[in-house]
Amino acid sequence: MVERKLPDKVIPIPYSVRRSSEKNLLTISREIRSTQTMKVSEKNQFLDQGLKIKVYSLIPRFIRRWFIHRLIYNPVNIKKQGGLIVVTSVGMFSNTRGWVGGFGGITTLNIAVGGITQKLVKKENEIKEE
Repeated sequence: MVERKLPDKVIPIPYSVRRSSEKNLLTISREIRSTQTMKVSEKNQFLDQGLKIKVYSLIPRFIRRWFIHRLIYNPVNIKKQGGLIVVTSVGMFSNTRGWVGGFGGITTLNIAVGGITQKLVKKENEIKEE
C-alpha cells in the first residue's frame, strides 16, 4: 500500500514493485515516492472505467461471480497482481502505535515495519519499561 495525498484527504493505494530483485534500495524508494506524488484525479483513483463497468454490470451475476472467482484463485494472476512479498507500516494511516500480530494472506512473506512502542513489563513486583 502506498499512501497518496489528495488536497483534502489521504487515500491508500495498492502498488506492486515489479522485479524488485533486480533493483537496488534507492531505485525502489524512488519508484514508491514517484507513485506517492503522481498527479491522479480522484475519479481515476478509483479506477472509473466508464463503458467497461457498464458492460460488466449487464452480465448476469452468476457469470460475474464465476469470472471473479477464477481471477481471485488463479495463482498466476495472484502473483501478477499482488506479488509474493507484502511490506506494510503499522502506523501508516494513523498516529497510533502498536504491535503487529500475524496477518494472513496468499503471499509468501509478510513484513510489517514501524509503529512499535515501548511496553510495560512487570518484574519482581515492579513495573518497568522495556
